[in-house]
Amino acid sequence: MQKLSQRYDLTYYSSSESLINNFDGQFIVIASKPETLLPIMSNTLNLNTKVLIEKPVTHYSKLLIPYKTLKNVQVGFNRRFYSNVNYFKKKVEKINFI
Repeated sequence: MQKLSQRYDLTYYSSSESLINNFDGQFIVIASKPETLLPIMSNTLNLNTKVLIEKPVTHYSKLLIPYKTLKNVQVGFNRRFYSNVNYFKKKVEKINFI
């Protein structure tokens, strides 16, 4: 990841905590292991920014009750197994973008 960050002139953070503590962007995307999604999202709520988080945020719907009225958080659906995503992934790999 660090090499990829250097290649595209992106800031590299070694942890989600480091990113959150140094955040100065307009939005944040959270796409990590399922068991880490809810804690990371909870830590981003004081950033006053838009949050796109991958699903499942948690396997326990009761844990989401405190967050259900949030206007700045949107849950995304992972489409990595869709055929059109795989098609474009192959195209991108051919041009050495990744």
